[in-house]
Amino acid sequence: MSIHTEPQLNAAGNYTLGVGADIFSVLATQPLDTVATYVMSRKGMPPFGTWLWRGAAANCSGAFVQGGVPFMVNGLIAEHFFKTQHLSQSQMISNGIFTGLISAGAIAPFERVAKLHQLHGGSIYSVCQRSIAENGMASFFKAAGPIALRDSIVFGTFFGGRRVVEDHLEPYVPHVGLKEGIASIATGIFAGAISTPAARINVLMQGDAQGTYPTMARTLQTVVKHEGVQSLFKGAAARSGFMGGYYLTLAIGYKMLRNNLPGIFYQSTASHM
Repeated sequence: MSIHTEPQLNAAGNYTLGVGADIFSVLATQPLDTVATYVMSRKGMPPFGTWLWRGAAANCSGAFVQGGVPFMVNGLIAEHFFKTQHLSQSQMISNGIFTGLISAGAIAPFERVAKLHQLHGGSIYSVCQRSIAENGMASFFKAAGPIALRDSIVFGTFFGGRRVVEDHLEPYVPHVGLKEGIASIATGIFAGAISTPAARINVLMQGDAQGTYPTMARTLQTVVKHEGVQSLFKGAAARSGFMGGYYLTLAIGYKMLRNNLPGIFYQSTASHM
């Protein structure tokens, strides 16, 4: 399920695989993301309905950045910087943190549309108008800071953290698929919990169309002042559940697609000589 599984993927293969796996995961977990968004935004727990999939279109579009870029860069760094596809745990974690950071700015506009759509509804066009009315085109990038912090945790634990858990499960769970599934859920729950403060600041900033939360620092100050430090973890249970499902479905999507890509997405034997 990792990039060092034979045969080796090239950069286009890693990118395509990351996009496909992320779209699969978004479609499977969008309702959980909407629930987490509602809880963090102080709107409480939403009722069940088809509208729970609001924001899926923007998130699926964002997969071309958030899914493809980290997987592609992760593979390129492994091959050209570390000169090996067999990375250590610390290298995998560092790689994940770096790839999460570099995709943050590009994913911000997609997240902005998704969060406004989840919280306010309407058409994609009206959502974009709502964002532009706040502060022009710059408003689409307003939460790049908390997204960078959140995604560095998300991809650091996804690429490297799961391996730590898998290694500890090795003596007890010999079945590879079950071991990977347990590790994905466990690390997803952990990542969801520790990334909750960054995720909540992101939700408040992205879902705000009145300029109440203009910057990361101002949002943090406002939340702590009016709700207390502990409120930064509001929605931690919902986010942990979402991230557990996200990691599991991302791993399943990756595994399903891994050996079914056309030959052009694999490295040629000559490239290794």
